[in-house]
Amino acid sequence: MSTFSRILEGTASLFIFAAIVLELFTLLGNTYDKPFLRDLYVIRLTQNSTTDFIDLGLWNSCNGTDGQVLYCDIPQPAFIWTNATGIDKFTSDAFDGYSPVFQANFILYWIGVGFTLLAFVFSVMTWSNNRRFDYTKTAIVTFFGFLIMLAVFCITIVMGARIANTAFLSDTTNASHIGPATWTTLGAMVGLLYATAFYCLSCSFRHRDTRKYDNI
Repeated sequence: MSTFSRILEGTASLFIFAAIVLELFTLLGNTYDKPFLRDLYVIRLTQNSTTDFIDLGLWNSCNGTDGQVLYCDIPQPAFIWTNATGIDKFTSDAFDGYSPVFQANFILYWIGVGFTLLAFVFSVMTWSNNRRFDYTKTAIVTFFGFLIMLAVFCITIVMGARIANTAFLSDTTNASHIGPATWTTLGAMVGLLYATAFYCLSCSFRHRDTRKYDNI
């Protein structure tokens, strides 16, 4: 086994670990009314005429004014943004028929976290096992984790754009911007993509090393 292959595998493991950390930040966002956690929202809608705003996250929403959060809703699984307290100040759209989308996004996120954790376990196990099959298996699991997080990111962006657009149509002074939880989701997705690429390269170099030694 070449040193270069080991470097690639170690780098892939670091990317997977980084993805886990970012995913955990997103899962913990808005779960407790603490300064750091309540800032991990998906999207913020702001009413410029009053400086009031609402942060929409994976578990709940938080309301505030002039940049300061005043209170947060009780966290609940598969939180539907149109059920958020105070959302009617920003948009009157009930988002009828979108409840399954929020539920699917919530479930997919947990599945993505599961695949990422499994990929990290496999990556740790491969350090004590030199069979190339294990690295191929890790690459496959990591790739599936990437696909799931890609789906989550796309759903998040589409729903965020949808509610931001309805808020703007309700009042052209309303503004919106993407929150940290969206960026952490993107970061986790990119981390899994890079990890998959590094594992694929490692498998390729391992295969070359095997053929080289077989010819000796």
